[in-house]
This record gives sequence, structure tokens and C-alpha cells, in this order.
Amino acid sequence: MVKHLRLLLVSALAVVCGTAFAETTVKFDFTTDTSYTMFGLSGFSNGDGATDGDITEAKSATIDGVTLTVSESGAKSQNRMWGAKTNTLRVYGGTITITSSSEAITAINFNASKWNDGNTTDVGTLDSKKWTGSATTVVLTIAANTQLKDIEVTLGGSSSDDDDDPVDPSTLPTAENIAAFCALTDGTEAILTLSNVEVLWASGNDMYVRDNSGATNMFKTGFSYTTGQILNGSVIGKDTTYYDVQEFIKTSNTNTDNITATTGGDPEAKAIDAAEFNSYLCDLITITGKLSIDGKNYYITDEDGNKIQVYDKYSVGNLTAATEGNDYTVVGIATLYKSNPEILLTKAITDEEVKTTTVDNIAAFKALDQNAVAELTLTDAQVLYAYNKDIYVRDATGALDLYNTGLEFTQNQILNGTITGTNTLFKNLPELADMTANTLTATDGSAAEPVSVTMSTVQNELYLNDLVKLTEVTVDSIDGKAYAVDGDTQVQIYDKFKVLSKGFTSGEKYTLTGILIIYNSTWEICPTEERVSTGIETINAAAANAPVYNIAGQRVNNITKSGIYLKNGHKYLIKK
Repeated sequence: MVKHLRLLLVSALAVVCGTAFAETTVKFDFTTDTSYTMFGLSGFSNGDGATDGDITEAKSATIDGVTLTVSESGAKSQNRMWGAKTNTLRVYGGTITITSSSEAITAINFNASKWNDGNTTDVGTLDSKKWTGSATTVVLTIAANTQLKDIEVTLGGSSSDDDDDPVDPSTLPTAENIAAFCALTDGTEAILTLSNVEVLWASGNDMYVRDNSGATNMFKTGFSYTTGQILNGSVIGKDTTYYDVQEFIKTSNTNTDNITATTGGDPEAKAIDAAEFNSYLCDLITITGKLSIDGKNYYITDEDGNKIQVYDKYSVGNLTAATEGNDYTVVGIATLYKSNPEILLTKAITDEEVKTTTVDNIAAFKALDQNAVAELTLTDAQVLYAYNKDIYVRDATGALDLYNTGLEFTQNQILNGTITGTNTLFKNLPELADMTANTLTATDGSAAEPVSVTMSTVQNELYLNDLVKLTEVTVDSIDGKAYAVDGDTQVQIYDKFKVLSKGFTSGEKYTLTGILIIYNSTWEICPTEERVSTGIETINAAAANAPVYNIAGQRVNNITKSGIYLKNGHKYLIKK
């Protein structure tokens, strides 16, 4: 209400006094076909060797009382008007000076197809491509290659983000936590309640904070709080969006009068999967993956191919010391730049290289965090089955797939020693992958005994990668695939090891021995030997007078040994 009355008063004064209080803008557009003429040049420079657009001495252009002056570069490449599909002003060094002959300059938008974050101004605040302040002359110093489509200069009006008049706090909406504040309509000024808010990182204009509902960046507030402090109380600010990230910015009503700060510990980074990235914006996170380098850009890529840029904004990461292709755990603030995920490092990447832990058995290895690297000790572990890239082993605590290790162990061997690799889940199946070292020795062992399971007990993580036996289970065809079924319980029969020579008859009962795995949410048994049909368990239940024949077609009067027998046109498996 107070603000509305003020605006009405200002409008009335403008009419009475004949003075305009509104902002005015002046735009220098470098994309037009004749934009080079504003500097008195005869043409564009281009990739075909033309140099007509080179600025070898200071050149100026003036529009509506605003003068823009581009100095010579002083760098290897000349500053120049560049002709291409999109014409631009390309500057590699020197300065761009913007001067107003009348009103103060309060904002400048540098619309750039390429911008260097090392660019600086002599007055006001430069936040990426936007300058704010109040001055009649602003000098932009160019750090490196910057390509400008246009420069828009705002005269008069507000000179900063603090353009809200002081108000009675009771008239402002209240956000009970960070998540509620970030959910406000963009540009809403509100009171944010601080309840054990942790300062995750504070550097320059950025202060990232977290409560139990979420995180945000208190940008350019001027607060002097430090990393690790705990904040309680309340503070007034405005919710805004910067490159798809919600931020808290100060207004003229922002102060620290109602904030108390206490010492806290070292903020804990949340270990997340790259696929969850957008759910943790502005939060302190940690992600593990392989480091790749593309020019001056660094990326971490996880095992599913999710790629996140790593940006050393605060000069703490020493990225140049990192080795491409190695696995690293990076710690930093999750943010977006032009909708692309980006981690702003808060710790040196060389300090956070993946560390190897030591575990004594398979169960302890599987209990590690995902992507943890460990040295696993195997004690009398038996090779249950080996096929292509998979070696399934069992010790006294459980079973595991040693995946793509290049080792040449064979079924039933006994393994002792250590193997170092990464704890991974492939479609929910535990694996040791990316082996980096091993001291394993193998000795011959007797045939591995399968674990007897039933349809009511088979779907248990304890049995994953283990050799199991399902006895006399009904097999049915579902969508053209064979399943062991019992009511709603289903286990797909997957001939991964190519051992089955025969198919299955729906409704028949079979005994299956194989490796139990899971693929996403589908439980599967991969037979390690031929399935056995046990649809009719005993010949004694058949008619007494029907003749019995062996598999060679010979009539048998007295069955004395195990085998397959024929009676009444049916096959029977007899066990003695």
C-alpha cells in the first residue's frame, strides 16, 4: 500500500513539473548488416581474411547522448566488428567505455554469445553479463575473448537491486523455510524464517545455505557470515530466478537485525546420484565419476553416462592437477548454467580422489556405499560359475559377481587373496567392477552345492549372484518367456549361459539349478545345467497293469535303478 501511494505521488509530480522519472534505454546493436558503420569502419572482418572491421585505435559510437568507446586490444588478436552468420563485436583485450552525457547509467546488459567471467568494471557491480550501479561513466575491462551481440544501457530509474521501499514487516508474506521461500512467485519480497540454517559455503557474492527443507543462494546480500555457521531468526529478501536456479536477493528492507549466528561444524556434503542432481540445487553435494576434459572444461561422468561440468569458480579445486580418465569424488555446490548441471567446487579435487577402503568379506563389500572403491579379502571363496565377463563367487557371508575383471577362474575353484574394485549396482544387481588390483590364488575344489530355495523364499537379496536350486516348480509361459510361477510370485528363466537344449512345457514341473540375478525389478534364474522335468514324480501312481519301458524301448518288469521310463505314453523320472 505504501509503495503504491508513493508511485501515485511520483506520477502526479511528473505531470505537474513536466519531468520524466521513467527509465530510458539505449541499445547498441552489433548484429545488423551495417553495424560496423557506427564506429566509422568500412566493413566487417571475417574468416576469409577481411580486416575492414579491425579496431586498431579507439573507436566511438554515440546514440541518444550515450557514447560507447572500444579501445585497441593490446592482445594478439585485434578487437573487431566481425561478420558472420550473426554479426558481433569481438573484443579480446583493452576496454569498452560507456558514458552518458545526461542521466546516470543504472544498468547495462551485455548480450554476449561468448562471455569471459574475468571481465571487470571500474564501478558498480558486474554479475556475469549484467552491470548495476549509478554512474555517468562505466569502464569494462576485457580479460579475454568476448563476443557481443548488443549492449543495452539503462539511464535513470533504480540504481540497484535494492529498489523496494521500507515497509512494515507485518504486511509482507512469511516463508516458514527455504523451500517455501523458493516456491514464491518470482520477485516476491517476503520474510524468511531461519531455523537452524547452515551456511554451506560463503565466498564473494555467494552465500549458500541449507535448512531441513532445501537450499538456496543468498546472493549479493553483503552478509558477513562464514561457512559452517548456524543461523536462526528471520530476514527479509526477494525470491528471484537466475539461470533456472532460485535465489534470495536483498532489498532495501534486508538487514541482519533479527539473525543470530552460532558456530557449527564442517557442513556435510550429500552423496547423490547424478540423475538426482536437479533435486539438490544450491546444496552441498558429492558425486563420484570419471573425469573428462574438453578444452578448458572439466566434467565428471557417472557409470550411467550422466555428465556434469565441474567449475572451479572459487579457485579451490586445482583442476589442472587432475588426471583425465581417473575416478574422482568431487565436492561442491549444485547449480545450473543455461539449464546444464554444474558443480562449483568447494574442495580441491586432488584432495578428494576416490579412496580405497578394506573389507573382510563379500557381505561387507556389498554394504559399502555405491561407487565406493574397496580391497575385498576373499577367504575360501568358491567360483560358482564363470561365463564371459561374469565370475560368480561365494564366501561364508554371501555371493558376488566379479564383473569384467579379465580373470580366468573356472567353476568350483577356491579363491583366496584380495581383489580391489568398485561396488556397483547394475540394474539393482550387486557387482564388483573396474578391478584395479588383485592377489587372488586359485585351487581346485569340489562341485559347488546350490542353496535350496522355494518360490516363497527365492526373491531375497541374500541369494543374489548365488547358486540356487528350485525343486519341482511349475513353469508357465508369460509374453513368450518361461517363468517359474507360484501364485503372484514369478521368476523368469533366462538362459544366459546357453545350457538349455530343450524348452519348457507350460504347466509342467521342473527342477532348476542356476545363478539368481535381478534385472531392474525382474527376478531371474540363469540355469547352470539342463533343467529336469519332474512333472510326474513316481511311476507307482500309474495303472498297475500298464507295461513299463526304458528309454531304449525295452520292457522293464522290475525297476531297480534311476532313469527315465515310459508308461501309458508318458515319460517318468525315477530316482532310486
